[in-house]
Amino acid sequence: MVKVEVNFAVKVPAVTRALFEKLAGVTASTLKVKADYNLSVALVSPAAIKKLNQKYRLKNKATDVLSFDDVAEIIICPYQAAANAKKFRHSVKREVAFLFVHGFLHLLGHNDQTAGAALKMKELGDKILIKFGLPK
Repeated sequence: MVKVEVNFAVKVPAVTRALFEKLAGVTASTLKVKADYNLSVALVSPAAIKKLNQKYRLKNKATDVLSFDDVAEIIICPYQAAANAKKFRHSVKREVAFLFVHGFLHLLGHNDQTAGAALKMKELGDKILIKFGLPK
């Protein structure tokens, strides 16, 4: 079972605690995660995620998602998600869901350090979103 704690530092229409809880369940069942898992997700401003990105990745820019496996936390910037959604021509809800799944995959040990690994992670994320009912 996956337990999800959500911190809405910023509000996002159509994004709820239930969305993350259900996505976590679909992700865990798809990957056959057997152990109990507690994770936290926070939706933050561009300034907040930029500060974290600078501190932990030494990149002085806002990003869309960060994950911290040592504390099982996913940080999402919905403003960056909205820009991504526009670019990829889908809803902000789908993009936030994709970023959550992407972050959770990192917490479960997946990486995107090479082009091949990044493609595999994206395909896995898309598969989970399709199972969840949020196709491209």
